[in-house]
This record gives sequence, C-alpha cells and structure tokens, in this order.
Amino acid sequence: MQNILMQPDILMKKKKGFTFLKMKHLYNNIYLCNQEDKQFIHIIESDIFIEVKKDGYIPKSGLLLSDYLLLCDLKNKSVLDIGTGETGFIANYSKFLGAKDVYGVDIDPEIIKHAQSAYLKDIQKINWHVSNIFSFFNQNLKFDFIVSNPPQMPMEVAGNTHDYGGEDGRIIIEKIIKNSKNFTHKDSKLIILLFDFLGVDISYNNSLSLFKFASNINMSSKIIKSYKNNIRKGGQTEKNINWIRKKFPKYKFKMDENNNLYFHSLIVEFNNK
Repeated sequence: MQNILMQPDILMKKKKGFTFLKMKHLYNNIYLCNQEDKQFIHIIESDIFIEVKKDGYIPKSGLLLSDYLLLCDLKNKSVLDIGTGETGFIANYSKFLGAKDVYGVDIDPEIIKHAQSAYLKDIQKINWHVSNIFSFFNQNLKFDFIVSNPPQMPMEVAGNTHDYGGEDGRIIIEKIIKNSKNFTHKDSKLIILLFDFLGVDISYNNSLSLFKFASNINMSSKIIKSYKNNIRKGGQTEKNINWIRKKFPKYKFKMDENNNLYFHSLIVEFNNK
C-alpha cells in the first residue's frame, strides 16, 4: 500500500483534473492529500475524496473506528453514524465497504451542510440529517450497525459542542447506549469509541461503569481494541486533566519512557442480549 506514494498518476486517474502535490498516510488505507490550498481525505482503491474544511478537523480518533469496520461485513447493511463530523468520515467509509443504507447525523447544521458537500462526487448517496442523537428518526427504523465517536470530554464548564460530554463526559454516551435499543434488532451492533478514564469496564468513581450501565438495560459489552493516546500539549485532555482527576479519582494517567502522559481510547461493542 505504501507504493501508492510513488504513483501519483493513480490518484490523477481517480479524479480527473486534480493534481495532488503531497500525500500523507493517516491510517489503514486512508491518506491525506493536498491540492494547492485544499486538503482531502482519500480512501485508496476508491474514488472517495472528502474535502477537509479550511482550518477544519481531521477525525484522528474517528479513523481508529475504521479498524473495526474493516472486520465487519457491511455489504447491504444499514449503518447510522452518530456525530458524523464535518467530513462524515465514518458514513463515507461505511459506504465504501458496501453498506446499502447509510445515515450520517450531527446536531450542528453547519457540519451537516459541509458533510453533504465534502465528497467530490454525487454517487456516494448518504442520508445526511441534523439530529440530536436519534431525534430525527422514527422508532420503526432499525439499524444493523450504529457507530459513534461522540463528544466525551469531561469539563467543569461547557465548552465546544464537539468535545463537551457534560461534567463527567458520559452524558451523550449514556443517551446513545440507552436509546439505541429503540433503533436496533437482536443482531445489531452498537460501536462506540470511548476514553478509558470515563470508567468503561471499571468504575473510577462512585458511578457505574459503562459496562454495568449497559448490563442494567440488558446489553452486553466487550472491548474490541485499545489504543495508546498521548496527551497532546494544549489539547482538550491536558486542559481538563485536573477536572478529569477530580471526577474520576481512582483513575491514574500513565507515563511512558519519554515522560509522556497517556490514556487509552477503546473501541467498544454493545449488543442486545
């Protein structure tokens, strides 16, 4: 796959008239392409080029979810991407993997507006909607897969809606888990990317772990994969680390050999029992 970097003509064939000056490998078969003052997320072996808004957000955490999706048989399945973000990456990637009916939702109308126009061709056929989690949908609609990389940063004072998950970071997560039962069948899968300090399989405060929360509404849970996440200087985790420690006093951030503090991002699968 790395050889693609030596073959820019392949990219030019993908989208006639576009000459990409630089490519950067992001993850799996996903690359970032630069064309003058524009950036595109490109899925190799496809004609999918998703424009990243100027000064926009490249969904690095969301890219991790591609690991899980690659393991799934999405062909002819229905997929809901909650909190799709301005690139609508998970929705686009699900379509690339053969999903039949794909929905991308976000609470921010401007994000949905950009997601609708970010893909360079009209054939991607994704249903984009402004929705507060499931608010747009009738409960008669059931999804085979529900995927989310939700806002989950614990903050003492409400911040950016794309980061803020309430004081304990779990408000949106718990709503997704609880209400997903109304939009899934017995074989459906709910997949969420979660920060381990929130108390996923182990509680770090007096609240239930998210696994126990799910079990209480008759859902099973398992961690599919764990990723080391360095705490970036000036990032939201560093800015809120004292608050996180206060809300989850039993959690201890780890330190690597280079004295970098880190935590883990977890891909978690929930299923109806």
